[in-house]
Amino acid sequence: MGLMSDNFCPAPWISLFYQNNKASMCCVDTNQVRMSPIEFRNSKYLSDIKEQFLNGEKPKNCSFCWKSEEQGLQSIRQHYNKRYPNFVVGDDMPLRYIELRASDTCNMGCRMCNTKNSSKLNREVSDNPHLSSWFGKIEEDTEINDENWKEILATGETLDALFMTGGEPMLIKKYYELMDFLIDIGTSSKINLHIYTNASVYNPIFIDKMLKFKSVTLNLSIDGVEEMAEYQRYGVEWKTIQSNIERFLLLPVRVSFHTTITAYNLLDLSSLAKFYNDILKRYPGVNFKAHVAGGKIPMHYLNLPEKYRTKAIEEIIESVKVMIHPKFSQINDQLVSIVKMFQENTGDYELFIKATEEMDLARGQSFKLLNGIENDTNCC
Repeated sequence: MGLMSDNFCPAPWISLFYQNNKASMCCVDTNQVRMSPIEFRNSKYLSDIKEQFLNGEKPKNCSFCWKSEEQGLQSIRQHYNKRYPNFVVGDDMPLRYIELRASDTCNMGCRMCNTKNSSKLNREVSDNPHLSSWFGKIEEDTEINDENWKEILATGETLDALFMTGGEPMLIKKYYELMDFLIDIGTSSKINLHIYTNASVYNPIFIDKMLKFKSVTLNLSIDGVEEMAEYQRYGVEWKTIQSNIERFLLLPVRVSFHTTITAYNLLDLSSLAKFYNDILKRYPGVNFKAHVAGGKIPMHYLNLPEKYRTKAIEEIIESVKVMIHPKFSQINDQLVSIVKMFQENTGDYELFIKATEEMDLARGQSFKLLNGIENDTNCC
């Protein structure tokens, strides 16, 4: 049986996203279920999703993709179809694509993140319980347990794509174990390895292991430069990240820069655009992508107070002027969509102000100083 409709996605048949001992089809599936990998693969839940796709329906758990496509943006569903263009549904199809968040171990407390994905945020919320309103409650289940990990290792024979995220992958011990296992059983040479790193760590041992895979893509999560980088991705100095970026660019791997757009970094986006443009001039093989911080988070760009939206739009216009190379087209599409959304929507400005003030106070940071608005008594 082939593709059934334009709504089809192969993810339920061949993909697994696994974190905190919970499973889902992919990283944007809105429903994670507490099952082992094998239980999930054989579950009625997953069987029902498959049936919906085969019937040409749009499963509600895939709302993130449907909304992205409505805005003219590339969705994760489209990514899967592009990766597996000749996909045909069959019986007992093995896992080919797996994305792991094996642990929350991380040295950053990013403002758009949560306690589920960052041990640093867990500690911060422990010290400042009121911040749980923004980052979530303290997480107890922070690492894939040993039994579930054994089931993940067992998928190594059939994988062709492995995504390692975190936390910060280069700080997560289980990823070193996983790479060693795949190298030892001889399948690393068949697997395309994708690593999402905040670029704050450069570990030669990790680098040596990853270079034994068929191909490697390093996805560097960079949201700004200088003070903006340190503000949005709290915890590490920019000079350390910048130094590591240069080291990563010299490796025989694909490098892709990923930017998470929030209300904060929109206000200094042109600085990042100039930084990216300089990198592209020196390293023409790199790629660039951006996505909007999702969910009902205080720093969603639509929550940016009206008086700062003019500045944000000016930054977007200047950034698009700088990023004229076709490799920036995906980012520019996102930015054009944001301008349109600004024109058509308002947001929860009070939520943005309250969260920003509380985070600033706990961290000794200042939205006002960052943006040169010390005299503004209304924010933040």
